[in-house]
Amino acid sequence: KAGFVTTLEAADMFHGKVPNNILKEYVRQYRYKDAIIPDILIHNYSSDVNASGASTMQAIFDVKTIRVDKTIRNTGQGRMYKTTPQAFKKPATEIRATECRTQYGTDASKLDGNIGKPGNPNPFTNALNSFHSGGVH
Repeated sequence: KAGFVTTLEAADMFHGKVPNNILKEYVRQYRYKDAIIPDILIHNYSSDVNASGASTMQAIFDVKTIRVDKTIRNTGQGRMYKTTPQAFKKPATEIRATECRTQYGTDASKLDGNIGKPGNPNPFTNALNSFHSGGVH
């Protein structure tokens, strides 16, 4: 057992990470619609492999699935990735992981634009960067 303290679908991931007045507006406007809600939030993720639990921080994990096929088709149900080496220089899993990280950053930037205040223009992007590895795993 890893002994992680986790929250599934953590709707409150920005608590304590953005100023209170901005957080109140986020909760009021985005609590259920367009909110950033990770699949798993680990509260005690080891930030240093050699720290033996002495140094921990929060980490976001998002679980995604992909279909891999010999062709790419946009079926409206999601994307299927090619398996041929000529198609992509990276494995489909790396491409999907990059898309996920990028989407979190885009969503945080949108929140910054909608709720950010003068004097604190990027509260959600800064909060996202405060998690382990500067975002999502």
